[in-house]
Amino acid sequence: DTNQYQGVYTYFDEVGLLKKLPKNNRASYMARECGFSSPVPNFYGHVFVGRVQTKPTMMNLSFRLGVDTERGVATWMRRAVA
Repeated sequence: DTNQYQGVYTYFDEVGLLKKLPKNNRASYMARECGFSSPVPNFYGHVFVGRVQTKPTMMNLSFRLGVDTERGVATWMRRAVA
C-alpha cells in the first residue's frame, strides 16, 4: 500500500530497431529516471506508458503532464529507483 496500489506498464515494439524505426529519446530518458542506467536501454518507435490502480477496483489512471512526467518531480519514477 506504499504505492497506493498503483502500477506503471510500458508497451513498445521489441524489434523497432530491426524495422528501422526512429530512436525514442523520451522513452530512454524515462527508463534512466526509473533506475535503468547500466546501460540505459534504447527504444525505437512508439512507446506507450500506462498506469493502473488495483484497489478498491482495477482502473486506469491518467498521467498529469508536468507532475507525472517531469524529472525529479514524478513520484512513480522516484519510487521505481528505490
